Amino acid sequence: MSSLMRSKSSYWSLKKKLEALRGEKPEEDTGLEAPSDILEFCKLISFKSKSFQEKLLKDDSKRISVLFARQSGKSTCLALKAIYYALTHPKTTTLTICPVYRQTLNLGDKISEILNSLLEEYRRAWCYKIQKLQFYFRNLSRIRI
Repeated sequence: MSSLMRSKSSYWSLKKKLEALRGEKPEEDTGLEAPSDILEFCKLISFKSKSFQEKLLKDDSKRISVLFARQSGKSTCLALKAIYYALTHPKTTTLTICPVYRQTLNLGDKISEILNSLLEEYRRAWCYKIQKLQFYFRNLSRIRI
């Protein structure tokens, strides 16, 4: 067995032991369900959407291209949409693609800001791990920036 294989297996065994000590499990059922409507989810973080933002938020298309004016809440709407999708669709991976790396970092910061603005009971119930460019949820969904 190579040293790389041993180090990977020991990493995962240590990770499992640490999670057991913390009492954390990704699939833990906490009883708090995500709201049935994305606009209700927006109310949880006190986001008041405009009519054109509501149209974007309610759009169920697989791929979305947005052309709005500057400072009109595009990043916030797309971050909300990604989080809501991850919460309501278990075991999915949401990928976000931006033309410039700086925009990618901004979107990651926006998602992190939204998740951290949730009440702690919701954040603990829904989120498993919040990192700079990856967000893991207890329903085994994730967002990758």
